[in-house]
Amino acid sequence: MLTQIDRSDPTSPTIRQAGDPSQQDRDMVIEVDPPGGAREPEPPEASPAEAGANGAFIGAQELEREDIGRQQRIPNGNTGSTQKSSSSIRQGLKYVKQWFVAIESQFQDDRNSHLITDTLTQYPLGYPRLAAYINSDVNFSMYRRFGTLRNRVLLHRQDELNKLEKRLNDLDARDNVEQNTRVRSIKYDREEDGQRAELVDEIDQKLEHYDEMLLREQRLKSMGPPTKRNHRSLFNWIWNLKPLVASETDFIFQQDDFVTLADGQDDSWFDGRVEDFVKKFPSKKLQAVFATPEQLARTDDVHVHYFSKKRLGILVKMIVIFMTVALLMIPVCLLFQLNTNDKVKVVIVLVFVLAFPGIIAAFTKARSYEVFAATAA
Repeated sequence: MLTQIDRSDPTSPTIRQAGDPSQQDRDMVIEVDPPGGAREPEPPEASPAEAGANGAFIGAQELEREDIGRQQRIPNGNTGSTQKSSSSIRQGLKYVKQWFVAIESQFQDDRNSHLITDTLTQYPLGYPRLAAYINSDVNFSMYRRFGTLRNRVLLHRQDELNKLEKRLNDLDARDNVEQNTRVRSIKYDREEDGQRAELVDEIDQKLEHYDEMLLREQRLKSMGPPTKRNHRSLFNWIWNLKPLVASETDFIFQQDDFVTLADGQDDSWFDGRVEDFVKKFPSKKLQAVFATPEQLARTDDVHVHYFSKKRLGILVKMIVIFMTVALLMIPVCLLFQLNTNDKVKVVIVLVFVLAFPGIIAAFTKARSYEVFAATAA
């Protein structure tokens, strides 16, 4: 119902029709009764000062609500941005995967099915399997040098040349007394009997063979012996499996008479200790981390372990780096934490300075000048 309320007397309001004129029309307001007929009384009109204060308070409340809304919208906006970024990343990875699949599909043929990995068990037990085992790892490529035997042959050839040299010297001494012209002229000596020329040709043949043996011995010496660890691996395999008859396994017992064909053997004992540590891992999957799939497929013998030299080298380097950093940082921390006199501090520094080159020399294959340079740095 549409009515007019007279506000001149709040305690006894006069209700008039909307069309009646009155001087208090300026105090009239038009209101709509709420459903049910009940209306809350209109609060008295505030003064201009109070209205200004109320307006300022309402404005402050509105600003506060806007700030709260803005703060509530910011996380939602960040979340949306994060979700959008994650979606973009997933979409990008999906495209990359599709790209790789498309490339692989171009080479999907039976070429990989023709690749063969030799296994030890595919060869008969005997010299075939022994050859396969030696070929399975470069560190097993070791053979007897026969050093004593070679020196025996060299000594025989040396004695032959020594006798020929003596014969030539005796011939020169005789001709120098009897007929000096034969010593002074090769042409005249050949025209006489040619005995000296024949002797020189024989010496030349012996020297050629002797020099060849010396050079071969020098190359064998440069190869160097295998490490005791690698020799023991070959020895244990032959001893356990017995691929050869007993009379033909004597060569393996001459551990000081072997040469290796492998370059860059792990001369550091620390590398061997790390390999032994990896062997003791209870998990076969963890051991497989340090071996390639081809190495794992070579044998199913639980006593034969193949490891990737590159992967073990990475592990060794990480351990050495950690120990080196520890040797450098531990004394620094001790000097900051300990409240001691200067003599104790000097002793602490000296101990770790001496330990540093010792660790480098023992755990790596560093040479003397490399250890010196690392210590000086």
